[in-house]
Amino acid sequence: MRTMPSDHQYRTHSKTYKIKMRLYYLMMYILLHWKLKRTMMMHESNQQLILDQLKSTDIFRDVPDDILSHHIASFQLHTINAGAPILTKGDHGDSMFVILDGEVKVHEHDFVLAHLQRGHYFGEMALLEEMPRTATATAVEETKVFMLFKIKLDSLLFTRPKIGVNIAAQLAKILSARLRSLLEKPSEN
Repeated sequence: MRTMPSDHQYRTHSKTYKIKMRLYYLMMYILLHWKLKRTMMMHESNQQLILDQLKSTDIFRDVPDDILSHHIASFQLHTINAGAPILTKGDHGDSMFVILDGEVKVHEHDFVLAHLQRGHYFGEMALLEEMPRTATATAVEETKVFMLFKIKLDSLLFTRPKIGVNIAAQLAKILSARLRSLLEKPSEN
């Protein structure tokens, strides 16, 4: 036969239970707070890495850190396997790429136009106008790239016209230098 706990035993057990539950919730709160803080620190270090990488390119060098930091979420990170095409000549161009890690070969069939590595970018002509790609870009090794869509950049340019003029001027300088280097190369017959 089971005996019922006395009122005193019940109250003592109830108080102990409440204390244990409060300790449990406090420990859970501390653990979650620690995990959240750690995640935020990792996110901030990743964001700083992305910011540093973008600031190392001609296009984004003169964009203030606070504005570029605000728009980092517009960039998508992609990992491309070795030998895989990143963009193909003739495809619709609506984005540019910044290489975070790895190597990219820009080519037209077997003719290699450029080998690009960390900090370099390609596909930037798509930021000026959405036209078919003029070359193919292939990952030489496993490569991580940031991808920025023209529509995201357009929103930055619309909200911050001063920065838009700066980025457009940088793009014009880059394209002018590339054209000049092509015109100055001796023809290969």
